[in-house]
Amino acid sequence: METAEIIKKLRDNGFKITKIRKSIINHLTNCKSPVSVKELLNELKILGTKANKSTIYREMKFLKDNSYIVETQFEDRKKRFEISSDHHHHLVCEICGRIQKAKDCLVSKIEKRIKANQGFLVKKHRLEFFGVCSICQH
Repeated sequence: METAEIIKKLRDNGFKITKIRKSIINHLTNCKSPVSVKELLNELKILGTKANKSTIYREMKFLKDNSYIVETQFEDRKKRFEISSDHHHHLVCEICGRIQKAKDCLVSKIEKRIKANQGFLVKKHRLEFFGVCSICQH
């Protein structure tokens, strides 16, 4: 989803578009991997947008509660955020820390088997793969 689409949805739902909110959305739509609040604060500072930590946390909660972003945690237990978009999983490099989106999700087949065999309806799932990225392999 692009920044303009998200901003339009927010406006259509009667929400204000503050400078901070727009900056957060813009940064997240341009990120290729989930970011922490600390990383987001640093990036906003570099771009000249002043915001304190509590404001960023409030904005992230608002965007998450309204399903514009999703929160994820890996083994380091650090909360990271990204724009709600297509369903995907993550590939996390244990050497450089790079996070990539996995292109395929085969878990939906497993969900159907769980429903058929156990009568359990899976509403969502998360799956991360940890290993070594192609850059660090060389």
